Order: sequence, then C-alpha cells, then structure tokens
Amino acid sequence: MGSAWSINTNHSTIVCELAWRSEQICLSGQTIVEVVQQFNVRNRTQILIIDPETARKSVRRLEGLFRITEPTHFVDSINVLVGHEVLRETEDRERDPLQKR
Repeated sequence: MGSAWSINTNHSTIVCELAWRSEQICLSGQTIVEVVQQFNVRNRTQILIIDPETARKSVRRLEGLFRITEPTHFVDSINVLVGHEVLRETEDRERDPLQKR
C-alpha cells in the first residue's frame, strides 16, 4: 500500500513556501506578468507594465526573492534584465492594462 502524501524537502522549495512569513515573494518560474499581478494585489504602490508586448513575449522565467513591500527593487531588476523600461510604479492605483479588473 503506497503513501498518498509526499514531502518535497528541496531547500529552495522550503524557502519559497516560507517566504510570505518575512514579507517576501518567491519567484520560481513565473513570468513578468504573473509577478506584477502578485505585487499589485499586495501593495498600494502599483507596478504598471508600460511595454506590454515585451512583458507578454518574455520567455524568461523569473527566479529569486523580493520583499513584497519594496516593489521598486523588482521594477529596477526587471528593467535592467530586459534592457529597457518595461515596468514603472504609480501611487495612484492607476491600473495596468494587462491586469484583470
């Protein structure tokens, strides 16, 4: 009789599962659009996708940890990674055209 449960003890999996405890977001293969949506749900400061074509077509899968309360670091990192301004921030809750309302 086999077990119905399995436990993944991979270190990076554990770090990702516990990231929320320290107000971090763990990126483990998400796209730019997916991560922007996660940041925007949790922050008054909204990240806007100003180059939707690049964001949609990005084949890069993101890896790493970012403080969910510091979206500026994520925005700066993505803009450097892509090589031009893809994201920016706004305080007025202006909505990203790619986000579902």
